[in-house]
Amino acid sequence: MKMSIVYALFVACIMTSVLVVVAALTLSGRQPDVIAALPAPAMAGAAMTPIVGSFFGTPLFLHLLGAVATFVWSLKPVIAWRRRVAQSDKDDLMTFAREAVRQTYETWVRATKAKSADGKLTSDDRRQARQKALATLGRLAQGKARELLTERIDAGTADSLIEQAVRLEQAGDCS
Repeated sequence: MKMSIVYALFVACIMTSVLVVVAALTLSGRQPDVIAALPAPAMAGAAMTPIVGSFFGTPLFLHLLGAVATFVWSLKPVIAWRRRVAQSDKDDLMTFAREAVRQTYETWVRATKAKSADGKLTSDDRRQARQKALATLGRLAQGKARELLTERIDAGTADSLIEQAVRLEQAGDCS
């Protein structure tokens, strides 16, 4: 989760608490102590001391303190949960990428290597194999993995995903 989103949530939480308290006090016909304590001219120097002192005892301060404490308390588990979900989505996408690489190897790479004089792929053949693996990945991906692939991953990232899947398959890592 980006920090700008975190800050926006924090500000929204604080603003909601302020609006609830001010609305409740306004509907009850009571003027908040902080507003009543404001001097008519601009707040300056010594005039700030009674305002700040009286602010800490108001319901508004308690609501703001509760909002900040709730936000801080809930932030860490939310971020940890979001990281787990994102990692799970990436793991699912990598599983589909590895399967796409396997299928491409079985259907196209083996036949192309067999036709080759030296039994190896040329750089053009490797590029075609990557393109075929990407196409296969597009067909295989389901659920969140498909959403990630179609909406959030650009062509360069998809290529690097296929490259990583190829390296994992070549290493024989079957996790």
